[in-house]
Amino acid sequence: MPKGSIKKETKMVIANAVYFKGAWDLPFEKSNTKDGKFTLPSGKKKDVKLMFKNIKNVMYCDFGDLDAKAVCLSFKDYRLRMFLLLPNQEDGLPQLLKKLFTVGPTPDGSGDKRYLDMFLSSMYYCTQEVNLYLPRFKLGEGDPSMDLFLNMVKLGVSKVFDDTVADFSGLTDISGLYVSSIFHCAVLEVGKYLAINCSTTIGGWRIPVLDNF
Repeated sequence: MPKGSIKKETKMVIANAVYFKGAWDLPFEKSNTKDGKFTLPSGKKKDVKLMFKNIKNVMYCDFGDLDAKAVCLSFKDYRLRMFLLLPNQEDGLPQLLKKLFTVGPTPDGSGDKRYLDMFLSSMYYCTQEVNLYLPRFKLGEGDPSMDLFLNMVKLGVSKVFDDTVADFSGLTDISGLYVSSIFHCAVLEVGKYLAINCSTTIGGWRIPVLDNF
């Protein structure tokens, strides 16, 4: 939780954690690790170790309108997949992220859809042989937690944050409880054999402080 989010008025903290550990259907061999350059969002290049694998039949799509290409990697559990999207230009990531949420023609010409939905839909992919270079990476560790207050309000969840109307009598005998804050944090780690994801949502509950009269 962010520093300072637990105060003396906090009476309860509820945490929900989800942990996922998935083995690749076709793991990367350590002996195939290559030295390479990885371009950071700042444009700076970094020397990294790249996992490499020649995959004969990987799900692949060339999104011409996005100026990007994508692959879909399967886990041993075929219900689960990881989609990876790569801009064709080294400095193309900012523009790609902006365009993902716009609408454009589908690759098969069947109509218009949001590019993000097309990227995450395997129906627009075909099987193709690909030389895949992928750095081991870990996302989210050390990043600030996401404050979900505004997102929850937009979804219509507001009474729980209001100390005048919140009612948790069905959950606890403590009176006057309301949700003061709700945070979410996710960490994703990708390696040669596994992809690991840990996601946690934490809520802080307080009793309102009474003003002196």
